[in-house]
Amino acid sequence: MSEVDADASRGSLWHSWDPHIHASGTAMNDQFSESDPWGEFLQRITEQDPPIRALDVTDYFLVDIYEKARKTKVRALLT
Repeated sequence: MSEVDADASRGSLWHSWDPHIHASGTAMNDQFSESDPWGEFLQRITEQDPPIRALDVTDYFLVDIYEKARKTKVRALLT
């Protein structure tokens, strides 16, 4: 049996996709109080165990936090 066949025969692989963390500056639930709140947010994400492999940036009706996260990813602070 090939590796691909063995993988297919074992069934579904499930991941938990609910790391519910509001970003610094969010409109409704900003829980960051450090002098560098965006740094605190990034630190919380990068120190998670198991590591966060997907991140959804949602801020109600605004795109400001999404744009900041996207720029941060471009600067390679998020992978």
